[in-house]
Formats: sequence, C-alpha cells, structure tokens
Amino acid sequence: MTATSETQTIIKAEPDRLTSNRHSSEPAALITGSWADIGKFEGPILRGLAARAPYFHNGSADNLSDVIEFYNKRFLMNLSDQEKAEAVEEGLQYVDKALEKNPNYQDALAYKNLLLRDKAAGTKDPEEAKRYLAEADVFFKKALEARNQPAADAKAAEGAKK
Repeated sequence: MTATSETQTIIKAEPDRLTSNRHSSEPAALITGSWADIGKFEGPILRGLAARAPYFHNGSADNLSDVIEFYNKRFLMNLSDQEKAEAVEEGLQYVDKALEKNPNYQDALAYKNLLLRDKAAGTKDPEEAKRYLAEADVFFKKALEARNQPAADAKAAEGAKK
C-alpha cells in the first residue's frame, strides 16, 4: 500500500478530521501512521483560495495584509507601507482586468472584496475607509450570487424538464 492510498484509507475512515474550509495542521504522519509522511502536512484546497481566509497551511494569516507582512519579513524585503499599498493596488488592477473579461468570475469578485477591505484598513481617513468597505460589501454579495448561480441554473433546468 502506498502512502497516498494509506492516507486516502485513513481519511475515509476518519472523515471528521476534514472540514469544508479548514485543513489539518497536524503532521500527516500522525494521521497516516506512515514513516513516509514524516514532515508532511495536509495542505488546504487551493480552489477559491482568494475567497477565504485564513491563509497558509496552518491558518496563521488572517487576511491578505498578514500574507504580505509574512513574505516581507521572511524574505527581508523591507517593504514600506507605501509599497504594501501599491501591492494591493496592483492586485486590484489585475482583478479589474479579470472582471472585464468575465463580470461573474467568482474568485475575482471575492478577491476584490478582500483587497478593498485591506485598502480600507490601510487608510487613515475614516470616510474613505467607509467607502472602501461599502464597495467591498457589494463585491462580497456579487461573489455569493456568482457562487450560487450554478445551483440556481441547475434547479431551473431541472424544473424545465418536468
């Protein structure tokens, strides 16, 4: 039996260890009992990553600002607050390009929501922060609608068949 099949067997036997949006930070060897899994961790599912926090395999980054700060310290980048703000702006530019191509792109809608919240946290003007948060709320709602749309379409198609 391979380490992968052992892991799959144990996961099937212990499904309560997995949740829909979290992952185990427990070392894989403790889950599988396999020497081959020493030092390995069960990582998070990457689909829709931008739409949900926390980030990293152990959930140590609560928001995108924490992710930027982690890499800033880890790689001794010494980014200024201005450069961090520019990274958020650049992210917004790319998200806007994605939304121009597909206005219902769920991950881009969710990511824009998160970037706007980071932008609000980075501003010193309370009114400006309020505007960014209001705009973020709009994109959050759009992301939820985009996520629920395929289910609504399937339900409508099922109803049309009857």
